[in-house]
Amino acid sequence: MATSASSAEIPPLAIESLRRQAQEIIDEVLRGDAPGEELARARLRRCVERNPGRPERALLEQLMSRPPGSGKA
Repeated sequence: MATSASSAEIPPLAIESLRRQAQEIIDEVLRGDAPGEELARARLRRCVERNPGRPERALLEQLMSRPPGSGKA
């Protein structure tokens, strides 16, 4: 994934803030219990497993894997 700013240019506090926010979103989604969203939760769990310690990457991977036009994660 190409970005315009390298991680060396991003202040460490900004990275930590992003990671914390991403983890909060992941935790909220995984706490859900709607049966129709179990597939999305399972995909998110796999993304988290593939990106240990990098919740921002896991969340990005999950969002990028959504089918076009789908309204849910």
